[in-house]
Amino acid sequence: MFVIAVVLQITLSRALLQAQTKSRFELEWHVPQGCLDHDAARTAIENALGSGGSARTAPAVVRVTIEEVGSERWTADIWMYDAAGSGERSVEGTSCEQVAQATALIVALALSADPATAAPQTQPSPPPAQAATPDAATPLGFAAGARLVADFGSLPLPRPDLGFALVLGLQYRSVRAEAEGAAWLPRIAPEGLAANSVGSVFLYRGALRGCIDLVRTADGRFDLGPCAAAEAGATFGRGVDLTIKRTKNVFWAAGLLGLSARYLGAAPLWVGLLVELGLPLHRPAWQVDDSTTVFQAAPVIGRLAIGVGWLFP
Repeated sequence: MFVIAVVLQITLSRALLQAQTKSRFELEWHVPQGCLDHDAARTAIENALGSGGSARTAPAVVRVTIEEVGSERWTADIWMYDAAGSGERSVEGTSCEQVAQATALIVALALSADPATAAPQTQPSPPPAQAATPDAATPLGFAAGARLVADFGSLPLPRPDLGFALVLGLQYRSVRAEAEGAAWLPRIAPEGLAANSVGSVFLYRGALRGCIDLVRTADGRFDLGPCAAAEAGATFGRGVDLTIKRTKNVFWAAGLLGLSARYLGAAPLWVGLLVELGLPLHRPAWQVDDSTTVFQAAPVIGRLAIGVGWLFP
């Protein structure tokens, strides 16, 4: 009987202690997945509080939001409210776990302090609006720029053809999407049957591209990763020095895979290099006088582009 009484007393004491601790504060904990979760954070605060701490006529409300604000930069916004007033504080660190542990200790210290000095002496105010989730609060990056493109195989060889492209981009963390419009300079195809009878061909197209930055430096100034793109447009050809001059537009489409490298120098200016290989989905054969094929796009095409632009936070 004595042993049973001791066990019951210990169990009751622990239950009373937990009830007393939980009655001191209500915790709202908003963190990214994989960081210190709500239950673990509350346990850390309760362990730091122990059985001490000042009594409160009403439980305090504690609201914590932790989010990533840059490469290896995390911040925690701490807001506390009780009968004495409200107060705010921010904590920064290099990882979510580090910031979360520091936040739990700060909250415990504030809760264990005297209620009269735990928060600034201001008039009680209603709690602020519910904080957005970290994913929703994370800013998107917008980019605009231009590229000079060297093309191999889309237009008559042996020399590469030059084109000019305008780019609009949207970046979320390490994922980037681009919309690009480009036009190539006209290229003269090989001679036809008659002397000086040739064809002039040029290409214009639009493309959608997606890239993933698999490599990024700690300061976020350099990134490197693969890209995939789909493009569609038209090749335009016309006869030169022919008895009957004709022009024709032919549908063009291709799929491309490549590698992108960018450097963010004097922010927000960026410069980049893009290398791609592609497969044309439609390879029209261009003829002079409807008799001899003078040009057909290569079965595999290559692109090399140098770009410059601005990144808007």
